[in-house]
Amino acid sequence: MPKWGHSLHYLLSHTLDETVLTLLASNLNTHDLHWSRSNQTPSSWGCALTNWANIQGLTCLNPTDTLTWFHLTTKDRASTINLAFANEATLFTGQLSDLTATGSPVPLLDHAALSLPFYSLTSLTLIPPSTPKEYSADPKQREEWTKAFLLAFNASNSIPHHSDQEVNPCSQRVESEHSDHDTLSQLPTATLDLNNAL
Repeated sequence: MPKWGHSLHYLLSHTLDETVLTLLASNLNTHDLHWSRSNQTPSSWGCALTNWANIQGLTCLNPTDTLTWFHLTTKDRASTINLAFANEATLFTGQLSDLTATGSPVPLLDHAALSLPFYSLTSLTLIPPSTPKEYSADPKQREEWTKAFLLAFNASNSIPHHSDQEVNPCSQRVESEHSDHDTLSQLPTATLDLNNAL
């Protein structure tokens, strides 16, 4: 950190490849309204860092109101300057867990430690739970499920009355063996055999 200004010139002039998984974590020594306390005076270059991060598609991972730097004698001067950013490609993989901070300085330092678990693609954490192989209805709701199923089944199988030729154009007309009956509709033998085989 220089006495005046900042040392982020190289970073702010760099263009990231949006297809490359990118995680940026550092003590950036920058105050900005997007991550600092409301009573913290923003750094004069804070807007430049925020704009650069937005253009590069970076998201700040720091939890709201989480301090990362602590003044050794004045508690009110604590601030958030240790920051972590990730781009959309990294967030899309689902390999990052939530960022946490120790909430107090690490021994012998005035900064908190940031923790950001990263899971490899072969991690069990990323494997989705197995899908049940069979559907199992709640036994307490059996009567309601049965009614609903029968209503749906009957509705899908209700066919308006048509003549035999309309319903099945393959049907044949055969003479009844009984003289007091009209002619009957009978499916061809091959069709009947096929239906019995199913």
